Amino acid sequence: MNNVSMDMVSALRKSSLNFKYSTLAKATGSFDAANKLGEGGFGTVYKIREDNDCRNDCMND
Repeated sequence: MNNVSMDMVSALRKSSLNFKYSTLAKATGSFDAANKLGEGGFGTVYKIREDNDCRNDCMND
């Protein structure tokens, strides 16, 4: 890995995000298969809703 990549990895490790399961369920439509993007090294990858209702619901969770 080059220095830029290592810097990015280091920054992500320091600022990792934590979400409640209920927040992720809301954002992904209860992990609906229609929102599945693929499989990653750590499991299934889903797209999330980005509308204002989801932002409000998820931020208040």
